[in-house]
Amino acid sequence: MPSSLRCLAATASRRRRPTLNRALDRMVESIKAGRLDGLMPVDRHGRAVRLG
Repeated sequence: MPSSLRCLAATASRRRRPTLNRALDRMVESIKAGRLDGLMPVDRHGRAVRLG
């Protein structure tokens, strides 16, 4: 993914830091593997980007 793109994700509930850190680690691994379902890619200005 070009460095000019960012991915957004949200959690459904308030979580403690260790749980949130694990969720963020899974999100990063998904992006590295090219699995973007459930994530919203945006450009550096915060505008949604359609991939594919």
